[in-house]
Amino acid sequence: MNTFRAGEAACRDREFRCDDGLCINVDWKCDGENDCDDMSDERDCQMPECSEEEFQCRAGRCIKSQWRCDGEFDCADNSDEDGCAADECAAGQFRCNDGSCISQLHVCNGEYECPDGSDELENRTCKTGSPCREDGFPCQHLCLSTSTGPRCACKHGYHLALDRRSCMDIDECQVEGTCSQFCENTVPGYKCTCVEGYRLGTDKRKCKATGPDPYLVYANRADIRMVALSSIEPPSKILSGLRMLLLTGVYDVVTYGLTSPAGLAVHWPLEKILWTDSGTSRIEVAGFDGSMRRLFTGPIGAADRESRKPCWTEARKAIVDTSLFWPNGLTIDYPAQRLYWADAKHHVIETSALDGSGRRRL
Repeated sequence: MNTFRAGEAACRDREFRCDDGLCINVDWKCDGENDCDDMSDERDCQMPECSEEEFQCRAGRCIKSQWRCDGEFDCADNSDEDGCAADECAAGQFRCNDGSCISQLHVCNGEYECPDGSDELENRTCKTGSPCREDGFPCQHLCLSTSTGPRCACKHGYHLALDRRSCMDIDECQVEGTCSQFCENTVPGYKCTCVEGYRLGTDKRKCKATGPDPYLVYANRADIRMVALSSIEPPSKILSGLRMLLLTGVYDVVTYGLTSPAGLAVHWPLEKILWTDSGTSRIEVAGFDGSMRRLFTGPIGAADRESRKPCWTEARKAIVDTSLFWPNGLTIDYPAQRLYWADAKHHVIETSALDGSGRRRL
């Protein structure tokens, strides 16, 4: 994203000057997205003419018709999901009796994808309609007539008990990835929620930030760069010539027990710094002043259920110190309170809770 404050100077070729002096790529003019801070790039724009196979966003952009009401925001103004009723499903989808949508391919396949089981006719098979319960084979929820005889099945959110006839609730929250942030198990089903600053998508599972489009900021040996996740433009430099920067107010935070520190992450809400050390093969943590180093992983260090914050202690114990060789990348998922790191030797990306529990490879 090649933008700069031009003041009274003219912008370069292939650039558009916003009313406040910001210069942006000329192709971003009238593209339906607010690229100027003052939205002057979207002023006095003529609406493009969309084809019959396209949907026109409120801002004028044309997108594929099948993206309308598909549960994903494709228009910059989210207008492709406006007015989508609960009973409106995209092409190639089946509407369950509760209003949810599933693929048409899952209808009458002997498996219950609809939360209410409406993709399979209750007590009968979709294809033959042959009775099941009338044969004296009682099932708590649903019954399938198969070539080998009747078979019980459960509605969405349940699984068959050992007696193969009654149904028990499934704790979907124990399944990784059920909700992108917080998950509350209900009977039946589950409920996903988001932290402040996020909203729940139409799929009722994923949380999306309500702020402006996100940027990816990264560093290499010479400079710090930034790239917009929704743009195909090459990365732009934020800072360059870092070797020539004069830093003031520098002081040591951690001065002992370090061999080859590499990845660094900051947990602003808890005022903690976390780092990886390829020399000690550990992931460690400390306060901003270097105190309370490392995270206690015993019962005292368990995360508080209400505040979702871990308990900190002076105990000298690393968060993760097994099966690590060259950890050199570290980041934090603040809403989910999880760590993510890369291991250049093992060629893997792993994650764990802030206390080191729940570790798994991605």
